[in-house]
Amino acid sequence: MKFLVKSVINIFIFMLILIIPVTLFVTFFALGNIDLPLWNIGIRNVLIYTRKFLVPSILTSYLFATLLVVARVDKMRVRSIFLLHLPAVIAACIIGTGLLMLQNRPVMQDPFKLAGEDMDLGPHRFLTSDVFTQAGSRQIQVKWQGREAVGIYYYDSEVSRPVTITNIKTGKNGRNQLYVDEQERVVVLKSGKLPGNTVRIPYSDFPRRKNTTDLQIFRGYEKQIREIYRWLMERGSLTGVHLYILFGALLLTFLMISIPLVYAMNDTGWGFSGIIGIFLVLAILPFFYNFMIKAVTRFITLTSFLGTYAYLFPAIVFGLCGLLLDVIIKSRSRASG
Repeated sequence: MKFLVKSVINIFIFMLILIIPVTLFVTFFALGNIDLPLWNIGIRNVLIYTRKFLVPSILTSYLFATLLVVARVDKMRVRSIFLLHLPAVIAACIIGTGLLMLQNRPVMQDPFKLAGEDMDLGPHRFLTSDVFTQAGSRQIQVKWQGREAVGIYYYDSEVSRPVTITNIKTGKNGRNQLYVDEQERVVVLKSGKLPGNTVRIPYSDFPRRKNTTDLQIFRGYEKQIREIYRWLMERGSLTGVHLYILFGALLLTFLMISIPLVYAMNDTGWGFSGIIGIFLVLAILPFFYNFMIKAVTRFITLTSFLGTYAYLFPAIVFGLCGLLLDVIIKSRSRASG
């Protein structure tokens, strides 16, 4: 009993420590994927965008915190793998209950209580005053007065005709306009001096400073998570309790697979191999899940015996994999004495 209480408390302590860096990492990763200039976007915009990822960040922090607790377990004192699952399940039930109770409350919809609801993505976020900005084949220089543009020098090497525009309106009014279309994710410049009167520059054409999330290893990891997420969204016909059952079942299978693996790599409590094991497990599992989902869904027509719960077939397979891991690890530990 003492072990369970202490482990649950440790999970929440680690969650509190991890929630801010995890949320910021997830947010910056997402912002980088939509080609926004992170160095000039502003902390308020970051906090507003963070709202979208609060619940995923809480769950990610919980999973990481759970594995940290397992990595600290002394194998000489705790020999039962089944016992290791109980604190994780208890903590998950507490977190899940809390999220369900708060899902329709303002604290979940507006956690930061910032004035206004939309991100401030004006053209000044992309174009710095008195500096030539390269955007694809275009070079643009804007002179700002506050947030209003008072002059633009525009040159497109493919058209080979420089243009100087004055009397700019930073918005959709006036003869000369400069604004951001957030739905199309483009910066729009309108003037009778331009070819076709309108230039639409995609976010992706503007320069981006390289950051950690641009590394190929993160891109490959992101692709796996996106494919798993897409598979979950394809279960869109599931509503209400069935959707929660599927998500809960997948979360449980993640614990059933990851906890034995981290425990097996742990060398007597908070050892180096235990910490490495956490990152190794978190790195491998999205690839494993994606591969298994693609393999298992080919046999989804054979699951009629599950009736309305046929959507749980992949989760059942993952759960069996977790049980098999438990048996293998327990057998090896007994054989090694």
